[in-house]
Amino acid sequence: MLLQNTIKRAILFNRLLYVFCEYLELKTSKPFRRPITHTKYVGYIKWLEDYFNRKCPKRIRPMSGIGYSITYKHINDEFMVDDLRKESKDGPYIFFWGALGIVILSSLGFIHDIDLNDGGTLFALGVYVFFWLLFLFMLIYLLTKPKKELILNRRDGTITIPSILWGENITMKFDDMIFGATYNFLFGAVRPHWTGYTYIIAVPGSLAGPGMSWLTWYMDKNCPLPPDEVFDPFRQKDFERIKAEGFPPPLYPSDMPTYEANYQQQSERTRIGGW
Repeated sequence: MLLQNTIKRAILFNRLLYVFCEYLELKTSKPFRRPITHTKYVGYIKWLEDYFNRKCPKRIRPMSGIGYSITYKHINDEFMVDDLRKESKDGPYIFFWGALGIVILSSLGFIHDIDLNDGGTLFALGVYVFFWLLFLFMLIYLLTKPKKELILNRRDGTITIPSILWGENITMKFDDMIFGATYNFLFGAVRPHWTGYTYIIAVPGSLAGPGMSWLTWYMDKNCPLPPDEVFDPFRQKDFERIKAEGFPPPLYPSDMPTYEANYQQQSERTRIGGW
């Protein structure tokens, strides 16, 4: 009886200590935590989902044969944060310099000899004006572009992806967000816009099926971290957290075992959590 009471008190103390540490860690992790901006897909066109067969179920499935190349700037057992500064500039810069080059070449080619009665000249003038407007648009965008973010928040179960142009970054619960394939079968998150425009998420197994499986595994905070050496420094800490919570069952179904890092940890999970 004394031993049982001692064990119960130790477990209770461990849980209280975890809650206290979680509170202390709130300040250090706060830079990567974002408030929810969307809870549902208002105006989402259902036929887009059916036409592209884009919706992927949140389920862990075998992922053999895919490469585990993770290039996120910040990685641990709670967050994966990608640096989108270069990515968010590459596309606009291509349009910016392309439009500027066409404007310069057009100016040299015909702007000094315009015949409004000639259809070809009018077409060329229209192209010239279009690329002038495109150049000005991209210049304004590059000067006023908001910060773009990609944050996989395993701690709170949310994902932040960049919106389109000047739109506010989108943060949704992982459970509420729709994932699936783009037109070229790459894995991505569907933005909650009426367009259903997809943002490609760089995860191991970039195709829709393996990508969804890997992301589901990482976002399930009741499961051990996915098999990759980048997570090895955080496995013990993550195991202690799950143990302090009593090894709750996984949040999402799985068609494959998600074992702990070693036999001892797996034995504890089986004994305490029953799975």
